[in-house]
Amino acid sequence: MGCGTVRHLVYNDSYIPEKYKCCSAGLEVAWNAALFRDDWLTASFTKTVRGLMNDLTVQKNQPNEERLVHLQYDWLRGFIGAMSAFQLYPPVHPKAQAALDLLLQVTLALHEAYDGELSLSYGEKGVLINNFSIDPTITAFHRLGEELHNRHIHSLIFSQGMERAELEKCMTFFSLPAQRVIERGGLALLLEETGVHHIRPAMLRYAERSTQKDDLGTPDRVLFARMEECLLYGAGRGNGMGSGNGESAAEVVVAFLENPKITARYLEQKITATETNPNFVGEVVAALEKAGTLVYTKNPAAWNQSKQNMAEALYLLSPVLREKTLEVACRKSTGSSVLEEIVAALQPDQIASILTDTLTRDYTQDG
Repeated sequence: MGCGTVRHLVYNDSYIPEKYKCCSAGLEVAWNAALFRDDWLTASFTKTVRGLMNDLTVQKNQPNEERLVHLQYDWLRGFIGAMSAFQLYPPVHPKAQAALDLLLQVTLALHEAYDGELSLSYGEKGVLINNFSIDPTITAFHRLGEELHNRHIHSLIFSQGMERAELEKCMTFFSLPAQRVIERGGLALLLEETGVHHIRPAMLRYAERSTQKDDLGTPDRVLFARMEECLLYGAGRGNGMGSGNGESAAEVVVAFLENPKITARYLEQKITATETNPNFVGEVVAALEKAGTLVYTKNPAAWNQSKQNMAEALYLLSPVLREKTLEVACRKSTGSSVLEEIVAALQPDQIASILTDTLTRDYTQDG
């Protein structure tokens, strides 16, 4: 998202319903275009914000719907303001740091008001805070929801005990283009790798975020559901195959694997099935192994082509996800001839490309 888009979607106070406008001049300043003026960090502004936070502390034992509504809208405005500031300025810039401080203070106030976790989510009902629906007619908040969707995020949970450094890392990742975050493995993986434990993203399953279809016009979610059914049936746990058998399930899987692009999309959505599991790629590898085992045992004549198709799908994964999937698959392949054959089916030029990507990324990080 370009800076111009950020300014347009965030700083238009006419989007805020009158009854939800915060009486605090400090938060109004954070909401309007003054964020981009040099006087944004004046002493009077800082004093106003501190005064508001003192008021919130005094009122913390008097929770009521109106106060919570104000806090929720203020928090959203603070989140958008911090996201925008981090997109416009380096994280160390005073304006980015001031926006971060403001967001942190409102987050702490909401933690106290709710006496628990704070969640930001986006779905069919629009943006929600702790399942409280935010007015979908407010353009800025609607576009924040789109930002979450573009980053494949269903919800963000901010736990009590969250440190300022954790929030800063989160906003830094939000300052990156959505596609770059996805290519690096997604927000959940990036937060885990950087030691952020009190901000937990729940990522969208691919069927929830995809409008893509196969060549016949069938939505991904339908194809993926059928694939899941076949894999469960092949393992003896499915119940939706009617009078079919393992061979018929294998035939469906073979047909599914004939399109490596769809298979790659299917594998990518598996990473979100275990957000709480530190091994984010475990389900990806498990899906490869289940599909391979089903074809190998029930339709051996199709195995050679299917393993090449799965290797192609593996290569089409985003670089970080591909690297981590290969790492786990290679470890497990010592006890699984299926995984070993899938990995071995990678073409020499694909292996060279993977090694180049890995070495380039390692060099960039070290440099």
